[in-house]
Amino acid sequence: MHSLIENAKRSVDQAELYWNQSHSIAVRYENYRLQQVTENDVSETSLRVIKDGKIGSAYAVFPDQEGFLDNAVSGAQYGDPIAYSFAGTADYPRLTAYDEATAQLTSADLVEICEAIRSKLQKRLPD
Repeated sequence: MHSLIENAKRSVDQAELYWNQSHSIAVRYENYRLQQVTENDVSETSLRVIKDGKIGSAYAVFPDQEGFLDNAVSGAQYGDPIAYSFAGTADYPRLTAYDEATAQLTSADLVEICEAIRSKLQKRLPD
């Protein structure tokens, strides 16, 4: 469990943390020519809390950002009353869709793979 949730348990009735981190590389070709290589890193975090029957939320880049929990708790002071609770802890099956070797590919690796594919395509489908 993330330390933010552990800290939240001491000051609110319930807390729910959503944290998405991703890294993507896009390699774009047009007419058999490399046009663009872009890399993006994204981190987004949201925290919802329930305190005294009211909901509050906050958004940040990282869950350990200064004041993140305090902002959600402050929002709950003025939040709407709610008649539900967050889902409890659950065990989900582990997905095997992740491949560490693929995750380690660099933009140069991807361009090399694309160049090999481009070469084969161009031989079969010339201009």
